[in-house]
Amino acid sequence: MIDIGFGPQVCGDLSAGAAKEWLLTDGRGGYAMGTVSGLRTRRYHALLVVAGNTPAARHAGLVGLDPIVTLASGAQVRLGTHEWASGAVEPKGHELLERFDLADGLPRWRWRIGDVVLEREIAMTYGRPGVAVVHRLISGGPIRLALDALCTWRDAHGERYADGPPPRVVPTADGATVEQSYRMAGPGWTPTGQWWRGAHHRAEAGRGLPPQEDLWYAGRFGAALDAPGTPWRCSPGPATSTTGQRPAPP
Repeated sequence: MIDIGFGPQVCGDLSAGAAKEWLLTDGRGGYAMGTVSGLRTRRYHALLVVAGNTPAARHAGLVGLDPIVTLASGAQVRLGTHEWASGAVEPKGHELLERFDLADGLPRWRWRIGDVVLEREIAMTYGRPGVAVVHRLISGGPIRLALDALCTWRDAHGERYADGPPPRVVPTADGATVEQSYRMAGPGWTPTGQWWRGAHHRAEAGRGLPPQEDLWYAGRFGAALDAPGTPWRCSPGPATSTTGQRPAPP
């Protein structure tokens, strides 16, 4: 497997980074998919897409985990990247994205905020639906890291909108289940419940398909990363699964 890497010239350029996609699969027809920049440009981009009985029966579940870093000074920095129906891009976390690597088939991002460097790595569980999203403080700190969970449960080939009922989210001991279909597990879960309206998919617009959807902000995970090398993980998977060891690379 060939390793691939991009520096700030690609990562910090929204058009360039959004044009390059990564894909992980679970060996059952499910997948995680997105872009180097973190911008979702297709209806198919999500951290957890679960296979059905046929490829056409796939469902999109966890759409994103947006990182928010709170520095020792108290300043908050959002590292997600979204484009909206208004044409606005907000937040613009790609501007702080120092590097993207695909190493051993696993996507890895590094953001730099002054002397703070934060890394994210994603791996899928092979043979069953599930994904682990691991964050590590590489340098600087201490910081507090929060992850805003953006959820849906819909046909992977369609959209879901706020004019219908929101996804049903039920708290668990370490996170929540969504629509009794998948579970999110991680530290410091705080439920919220709010529509984020008008997420824009530029690639779908280019195909002449409906380019917008609404996302359900289900809640937030949070934990302190006190020293470099400190990792923590959020692990979405099927509602019946339990958190285990870090998944092996696909």
